[in-house]
Amino acid sequence: SCVGMEIFNEKDTAARADRIVWDNVLMYIVPRGKVAWGFSSDDSHTIDKIGVTAEIMLMPELSQEALRTAMENGTFFACSRIARNEMGEDFEGTGEYAKIERITVDEEQDIITVTANNYETIEWISDGEVIATGNTFNLRENSENLGSYVRFQIKNKGGIVMSQPFVCDDGNMEAKLIEEP
Repeated sequence: SCVGMEIFNEKDTAARADRIVWDNVLMYIVPRGKVAWGFSSDDSHTIDKIGVTAEIMLMPELSQEALRTAMENGTFFACSRIARNEMGEDFEGTGEYAKIERITVDEEQDIITVTANNYETIEWISDGEVIATGNTFNLRENSENLGSYVRFQIKNKGGIVMSQPFVCDDGNMEAKLIEEP
């Protein structure tokens, strides 16, 4: 009954390991047919914590129904101006986040391509490790390091934008089962 989990919270202090936990949860549940989406929240109890994180929701219209659908289907990005593990201890983003224009999944060639603007680097993560960089990810070329999912994170001077995981089911998910963490 879990839709997802918070992976960014306010200024990324007490919650800085949440992305590590998220990757560990994904490693355990994806081979079992489940996915947990990654959410971001300012948790704004004070003014200085407003605007530190954001979610970019992909919706055909501005309505509660469209929002709920995006949240349930994982059609959104989790963003943060502060990501201590990924961007460095003292980094605090300024300016706009990277803008994702298109994501293309070519199932015939096993390639995922991200078209984005205003970015410095795109990293591809599987099982909590960066396994490739660049706007194109070839699942076949990275199969040795590929777990049951892959996700990307885009970095720029504004901060970090994280995708939801892409399930990588080659018909052998049983081989990717791990013990409960």
